[in-house]
Amino acid sequence: MFYYDLQGKLLMTQDGTTKSHSINIAKLQTGVYFLEIIGYNNAITKRIIKE
Repeated sequence: MFYYDLQGKLLMTQDGTTKSHSINIAKLQTGVYFLEIIGYNNAITKRIIKE
């Protein structure tokens, strides 16, 4: 999993090799981020808002 800020800068990565995985965003400041999850045959990008 890859975490990006609004400018597209890669902030951190997190290993997500299992089907069920929790996301730790404690290190991120308040703001809007994008989480990219890359699977075997697809990629998903989700917007995260940390308040």
